[in-house]
Amino acid sequence: MQSVISAIVSSRFGKILSFTIDTRRYLSGNLTHRLLKIAKLSLLLFATLLVSSAYAPQFLHGANGTSFSKFPVGHQEFLSSISADAVFGTSTSFTSGSTAPTTIVGPNIRVNAPQQPSPNGLLGRSETSVAVGANGLNSVAGWNEANGFLKVPFTVPSAIPGTPGLSGFAFSTDGGNTWTDTGPPPLFPATTPFFSGNVVTRGDPWMAVAPVGGTETFYYANLAVFANRDSNNNIVDAGVSVHRGTFTGTSFTFSDLHLLSAPNAPFDFYDKEAVAARQVNGQTIVAVSVTNFIGISTPGTNPAACQFGGGFGQIEVWRSADGGNTFQGPVIVQPDQTNIAADRNCGTGTLNQGSMPVIGPDGSVVVAWTNGPKFAQGSVVDSPTESIMAAGSTDGGKTFSSPVLVQKIIPGRQNPPVGFNRARYNDFPRLAVSSSGVFFLALQNAVVAGNQGIG
Repeated sequence: MQSVISAIVSSRFGKILSFTIDTRRYLSGNLTHRLLKIAKLSLLLFATLLVSSAYAPQFLHGANGTSFSKFPVGHQEFLSSISADAVFGTSTSFTSGSTAPTTIVGPNIRVNAPQQPSPNGLLGRSETSVAVGANGLNSVAGWNEANGFLKVPFTVPSAIPGTPGLSGFAFSTDGGNTWTDTGPPPLFPATTPFFSGNVVTRGDPWMAVAPVGGTETFYYANLAVFANRDSNNNIVDAGVSVHRGTFTGTSFTFSDLHLLSAPNAPFDFYDKEAVAARQVNGQTIVAVSVTNFIGISTPGTNPAACQFGGGFGQIEVWRSADGGNTFQGPVIVQPDQTNIAADRNCGTGTLNQGSMPVIGPDGSVVVAWTNGPKFAQGSVVDSPTESIMAAGSTDGGKTFSSPVLVQKIIPGRQNPPVGFNRARYNDFPRLAVSSSGVFFLALQNAVVAGNQGIG
C-alpha cells in the first residue's frame, strides 16, 4: 500500500489547480504521465498547502457509540475511518507561483495535564484541535478527554468529582511554549423543545477564532448531552454546543454557550461537527457544519432500525451573522441518501460524513465532506470507494450550490497501511482559504501497486 496526498487549489476569481503527489512513487517514475505532470507543476505549492490547510485531528470514535447513540453501528462514521471554482462554476487553468517558504517545526510540548488511571481517571486524549489568535501568542486547544466517562451523566452514582464533559481544553498566552489545562469547558444552561438543563460536552471538539467587534473571540464546538438524565435514566442528546471565550491578559474565560439542536430531535442524531469563523467588512460570520443521522418514520419501515437516527447522514450547516449571538438554520447541503425503497430496515444507502466549512474573505462559505461508501442491507457493497464532495455559498451560508464531485478516492480502510490494526480510517477532507480568496482542499487517497487510484 502507498499513500497519495491530493489537493485542489482554487479561487472564485477564475483560477484552479488540481494536483496529486504520491509520497512513495514520485521519484520512482512509476506514476502515469498525467499524475507526473501535475505533481511536477505543483511541487512548489505542496509545503504551502500542508502549512496553510486547516488541519483537524484523526477522528477516533470517542464518545460516540455509547448507550445514548441509537443510530445503527453500520451508519457511524468510517474511521478505519475544492474546488470553489467547481462549486461556483468559474474555473480556468492556473500555473504555480513563487517558491514555498521554509517550514520550521519546533519540539513537541505537552498541552494536557498528566493523566490518571482508573479509578481516579481514565487514560486517553484524542481528536485534537487548536485555534491561534492574530498575535500568534494567544491559543486555545481542545481534545476528547476520557475522564468524562467517569463523571455524570455517563457514570452515576459513583462519579468522580470535577466539571463533567468528554472534551477538555487548554490555553496558552506565550505562543504555545506553555499551556494551562483547565479540564472540560464550564456548564451553561440551554433549552430545547424536548429537554432543558446544563449542557455537557460529548467530544469531537473543533476550534475557530475571529474578531467580534474589537474583541478576538474563540469558538469551541462540540457534540453535547444534557447533564441530567431523563425520567427513564437515559442520557439525553443535546445536539451541538458552541462555547465562546476570550482572553483578558494571561487568563482565558468561556462566557457563554449556544446549542444547535437537530430539527427532529430526539429522533435525529448529530455527529461530526466543525466550526469556522471570519470577520468580513466588520461582520463576524460563523458557520457550523454537521452530519445529521435523521430519524426515518416512513410507513412500512422498521421502527427499531429507522426511527432513531436511522439515516445514512445528511450534511447540514448552521450560520450566524452576528458573531454567534444568534444562529439560523440548518440548511441542508447534502440530503440523506437512505434507500427506503430497496430496504425497509434502513440498511441500504450511501454514507455522508466528515464535513468541514471554511469562510472566504468575501464571506463565501465552502463545505466539503466524504460521500460513501455505499451499503446494501447493512454491508458495504463491492469494493469500498468514496467521493470527496463540496458545495459553496455566496450569501454567508443561507443557500448552497448543488454538491459537486471534487475527486473519487480509494479509502484507507480498503488498503490500510502496514501495521494498521483498526477497522476504521479517517478519509475526511480538510479545507483552508488564503487571504486572497484561494481555497485549498487536502485529501487522502490509498493506492496499491498496479492501481493508481480512481479519477
